[in-house]
Amino acid sequence: GQGMTATITSMDAAADAHALTLQGAKFTIVLNGPTAGDIPVQGKDVVHFDYTISAANNVEVRKINASFATGTIAGDDTALTDFKIVDVETGVTVAGPVDVSTGSAANGMSGGVTFSDVFTIKPGEAKRLRFTADIPLDWDTSDTIRVDLAAFTASQDLKNLDNNQFLVAADISPSTKV
Repeated sequence: GQGMTATITSMDAAADAHALTLQGAKFTIVLNGPTAGDIPVQGKDVVHFDYTISAANNVEVRKINASFATGTIAGDDTALTDFKIVDVETGVTVAGPVDVSTGSAANGMSGGVTFSDVFTIKPGEAKRLRFTADIPLDWDTSDTIRVDLAAFTASQDLKNLDNNQFLVAADISPSTKV
């Protein structure tokens, strides 16, 4: 803090330091972006969330939940269209598309979209995915939206195909909303 000085004179013994070990889980999620910014009205395939998932085993992804929150979107604004998950490397749509009604997310409300399209990840594979959508013409510059990857439901959304068991929360990192 302000005006404080450290009084550490040396770090020459094990008791002077802490050891920290970081490791991934059986299923790991990494946020790539994007940062907050302006999105074009009537923009096509606008990236709302970019992330990488990787697995230590053959994992079947059975469900992905996107959560969203809006700011000032009017209830009569057109739906967010062509909302989908795209594999960045191949350009293939992995899940969706669906339209997201603004009537259920207008004026600071929040909601979610569940994608139940099934796909697999091989051991050691990293799959970079994006939530993309088309922005309607009637959205204006004061409209806001935030999209997140909702937490995976333990023992339900991710299945280890090597042992035919569902992943539990301890197998997923992070096991919360990203």
